[in-house]
Amino acid sequence: MRKIFRILITLPLVLVVIVALINLRDDTLDPALGKLLTAQPPQIPPDQNGYFAWIGVVGPSDQSPDIWGYRWYQEALQADKRQPGENQTLEIESEKPKRDLVAENFACNKIESCLESVIGAPDDARALLQKGQDILERGDLAVSIPAYQEAWRPDFSIASHLPSYANLYRQLSATRFALGIAEGRHDEALTRLGQEMAFHIRQMQGASTLIEKLIATAHLRSDLMLLSQFIR
Repeated sequence: MRKIFRILITLPLVLVVIVALINLRDDTLDPALGKLLTAQPPQIPPDQNGYFAWIGVVGPSDQSPDIWGYRWYQEALQADKRQPGENQTLEIESEKPKRDLVAENFACNKIESCLESVIGAPDDARALLQKGQDILERGDLAVSIPAYQEAWRPDFSIASHLPSYANLYRQLSATRFALGIAEGRHDEALTRLGQEMAFHIRQMQGASTLIEKLIATAHLRSDLMLLSQFIR
């Protein structure tokens, strides 16, 4: 009876050890599954992809936004491969200039009252646009590129770096639109707004991550709110 009791106690432990040993052995991955895991969507050629210019808007004035954005992407790819705990700093981030602009000071930081605020203080809007001319020009270049696809990052994870996503361009472009309306340049302002809306739709369609889709959606929402204010 005691022998049977010992066997009943020992048997589950033996089974656990056997299962653990089996799990230590790696089965050969099915070739079709391996191919699926390493697959990536077809990519737009970098020189035709507005994504790189868009993330390069925050780069230094002495480098074209598409070139700087592509450099940022290449460095981010290498950082994605590092093990957790390794230094994840991107050296290229130190090249971003400190521009003397604060989002909270923009009349169009609150997009729902943008037109009213700019019409009430057009001189302030002109001064702001003058200070942000560099960002506007870089953002306009990105918007003008007819194709957009968020570049594939095969090792992307929760620890990966995210680009700065054209910081302050939304507020500046909204201010420019509102000032154009205030000065009676309706066709010019509406044409430019239409170009930006088309760009943000391409951005939504070309996004591969949720954060990219959410940012594009937020920009498109701002565009629609500006159009709504104009129609009112």
